[in-house]
Parts: sequence; structure tokens; C-alpha cells
Amino acid sequence: MNKMLFKLAIGAMAATIVGGIAVADDAVGITVETSRQLAITQGMDSTKVSLTHPVSAKGLDLTTAAGASELEMRVKDTAEAVCKEIGRLYPDSRPTAEECAKNASGRAMHRVHELVAEAKKKTGN
Repeated sequence: MNKMLFKLAIGAMAATIVGGIAVADDAVGITVETSRQLAITQGMDSTKVSLTHPVSAKGLDLTTAAGASELEMRVKDTAEAVCKEIGRLYPDSRPTAEECAKNASGRAMHRVHELVAEAKKKTGN
């Protein structure tokens, strides 16, 4: 019973965090997703905390190197912010905030590259 309540509390907290930091309502299909494993404490199973956050490409010309670079920076900044927030709430979670951000941004970069290729294809670049 305590384990179930703990997991529900974690889920509610994660939902609150996501709601509190999600600001992009015009995301173009890029989502930074990350998770960190919480340390095992006194007989409880380890628990994974996951957060997702949309990233906006609004105002960017993805057919240019500058536009693509700015979108990559937005993804990296978002991954760092989300991972740091999990680390702040759960200091003993792993991997580290830096490794978490590297993994999360790396996964999201595949979508960034797809969007850049789609934009260039539409314009013939």
C-alpha cells in the first residue's frame, strides 16, 4: 500500500512539474523526453521519474543553418532544464543531470534532423 501511494505521489509530482514548465503550445513534433532512476530506499523498489517537454520551432527557418542550429540549442537547453529539475527534486537519482541531458537531447536530435530535412525538401534546398 505504501509503495502504491509513493508511486502515485511521484506521478502527481511529475505531472505538476510538466504542467509548470511546459510553455510551448506550438511545438512542431519535437518532444524532449527524459527519465532518471531514483535510489532504492528501505525495502522499496527503485522508481523511475520521467518528464517530457515540447520544444517549439516557432519563428525558425529550418532551411537555414542558423535556424537548424537554434532549434538544436532549444532542444539542448530544454533537456538540461528538465534533467536539472529532476535532479533538484531527487538529488540521489541517476544518471547525473549532465548525462541525463546528453541522452535526452541525443534522442530528440533525430526528430530535429527529420524536421530540417523535411523543410529543405519542401523548398527544394
